[in-house]
Amino acid sequence: MFQQITKGIKISVLTKYQGALLKNNIPSYAFRYTVRIENQGKDVVQLINRHWKIMESNRRPHFVDGAGVIGKKPILKSGEVHTYQSNCVLSSPIGAMNGFYTMVNFSSAQEFDVEIPTFKLDATFAMNWSFFYTFHQKKWPMNSYPKFPKALNEAVKEYRPG
Repeated sequence: MFQQITKGIKISVLTKYQGALLKNNIPSYAFRYTVRIENQGKDVVQLINRHWKIMESNRRPHFVDGAGVIGKKPILKSGEVHTYQSNCVLSSPIGAMNGFYTMVNFSSAQEFDVEIPTFKLDATFAMNWSFFYTFHQKKWPMNSYPKFPKALNEAVKEYRPG
């Protein structure tokens, strides 16, 4: 679980790899994430906007902004929790997300940002390779990657640091 507390708002995130998809012979990797938003402060707050940075091993980061979360703008009294699930489909088996929620404090009418911690999106089969590769610190020659599906080997070449 990934957690972050900002200005009395605790954000916790759990992720789960859902599986691979093939569309027009291009693989995609589906992930579900569950976000728990807990108001540990004393004031009533409302989540009004979200801002996500989505990072993949084979492309530049992209950003998603929008109102609320899954069509809702939850209001949280002190001690209350709002939990929701959403999905993310990546073009590589290794990625991560982070961002922030913009909230408004009802007592002061002030808006403030609440950090969403960086959380990993790793396909189950890629996690084992990622750990092994990190452990061995780039000692594999470019042409001797483990025998994974061709699409993963291409993603690995992009992901390889240095």
